[in-house]
Amino acid sequence: MSSDQGEMFEVTQGQRPGAMSRQEAPAPSPESYGVPFQRHSDTSKAAAVALKDSKALRALVYKAITASGERGMTDPEAQAHLGLKGSTQRPRRVRLVELGLVRDSGKRRASQAGRPCTVWVAT
Repeated sequence: MSSDQGEMFEVTQGQRPGAMSRQEAPAPSPESYGVPFQRHSDTSKAAAVALKDSKALRALVYKAITASGERGMTDPEAQAHLGLKGSTQRPRRVRLVELGLVRDSGKRRASQAGRPCTVWVAT
């Protein structure tokens, strides 16, 4: 192996061969999403990136409820359909209600535990 090849295949301790270092693949910046954040604060930047992810999840929840049509969807049904935990799905549905995109249909359906659940429909 030539010295050039040795350098090319050199692996840093703890790094998989072929893995990119953090310097080679920078994390997406909140600036690219148009989300405001405090540049001096790493937690503010992390929150801005999470906000972008939250919007994507909200869109998934909205799409599922919209696709359910007049039948609507309960929170447990949406969670099962999307493979999300309640603590992830429910806040996105709450925000959709606040935005006026989803509403309580007035119907109730029993959960697997037999408890009544609100049926949500797109407005």
